[in-house]
Amino acid sequence: EPFDDVPFLWKNFTTRKYLTYFSEEWIECTFNNLKFGFNETPTDYYLRPFWLSLYNSKSYPKTSLNSNSKPCYYNKLLHKISINWLKSFEKFNTEYEEKYQIKNIPRFGLVKINEMSHDYLERLFWIDDDIKNLFMSLFTEKFLKNTLVLFMGDHGHRFHPIRTSFVGKIEEKLPMFSMILPKKLMEKNKFLKKNLDINSQSNHFVIIIFHKLKNVPGHDCILFY
Repeated sequence: EPFDDVPFLWKNFTTRKYLTYFSEEWIECTFNNLKFGFNETPTDYYLRPFWLSLYNSKSYPKTSLNSNSKPCYYNKLLHKISINWLKSFEKFNTEYEEKYQIKNIPRFGLVKINEMSHDYLERLFWIDDDIKNLFMSLFTEKFLKNTLVLFMGDHGHRFHPIRTSFVGKIEEKLPMFSMILPKKLMEKNKFLKKNLDINSQSNHFVIIIFHKLKNVPGHDCILFY
């Protein structure tokens, strides 16, 4: 069955007139690895057609592996293409708001980067500076005031020998999760950060976060992760 009827979080934002987007550069991952994806476009901006055309081009190095040992298109690494698209998208929205004196275009975005590290733990350091530069370009005063940012992994490594170490065993089931709360939301709820700190010690913290995020549209914040 395709995923069209599944109540994904972004649908809560769509009903509140948020602009939504989803990008995942690995075409055989979240919704399409032995699955049927979507019949209908799930978000306003859905980059899968772009990634399919890239993977099917002669400039993408074909592979029989689960993930590509050369994750690039011509001379550009795939994660950089994802990051550059996100930068240009946010730049366009910011300029549009300024030009037409719009206070805020609420939007929900999910950008997944897989190819670089899914099968190759050693390649994570390749993207450090690019992620840092992305955040530096996005984190303006206005952005931080009304944007909730999640920076996270969906699961730990499943194949690397690091899984036999103490750190690897923890990371396998408890991947990195980082959150930046918008100043606007923090000012409205003085106990928000304290409550999140307490709940972070809970085994069902992710479920708590999911239900908290369902309430974000009522605060007209931008959500990006």
